[in-house]
Amino acid sequence: MNSISPMLDRNELDEVRSVVVVASDARLRATLFNSISWFAYTVPVEDTTELERYWPGRRSMLLVHDEEDAIEKSAALMTQRGDWFPLVAVSAEATLERVVDAIRAGAVDYWRLPFDPDAVAARLPEAIGRTNAEHMRRERRARALKLISRLSPREHQVMRGLAHGYSSKEIANHLGISPRTVEIHRANVIDRLEARSSTEVVRLVTEADLD
Repeated sequence: MNSISPMLDRNELDEVRSVVVVASDARLRATLFNSISWFAYTVPVEDTTELERYWPGRRSMLLVHDEEDAIEKSAALMTQRGDWFPLVAVSAEATLERVVDAIRAGAVDYWRLPFDPDAVAARLPEAIGRTNAEHMRRERRARALKLISRLSPREHQVMRGLAHGYSSKEIANHLGISPRTVEIHRANVIDRLEARSSTEVVRLVTEADLD
């Protein structure tokens, strides 16, 4: 492995104070520990059970060896606990299929082993940025779902119609009620969703990512 030459500036170092390395192989854990510990406090753990026991604090990141369902379990733990850290998958077999599967499971980047520490330093800010964006998306979705849960079944139907761009008359015909009744429900939907217009209702439905 190449010698380490720090490339992170002070602001980037402040973004990550600890790195948790998740890998079942002891030798690999030691190798990753030696590669990462120069810029952050590093905690090597064997699996997600141990990860949950030593759950990291703020400004942490997870470096997870892509084996079995380690990526999925690590991402599920973050969702369960409401903490979302940069989760970077690592593997010596970084095939396109594995990279795609890891990203879909919740990884924000995929580093091939053995990696160049300089390259890691250069890619870390991007991984942090992706995680911040994902955290914001999840927060917006949680807020949107909470607001939508206030609606009655009929208001929910009207909201769906608005989200699809249907007029009050079209919604009324579909639901078998009068346009005037739709207008009343529409006003209630906007009020309960704390929106200022139908456009904001559409945005909230999009953020909620309803099935």
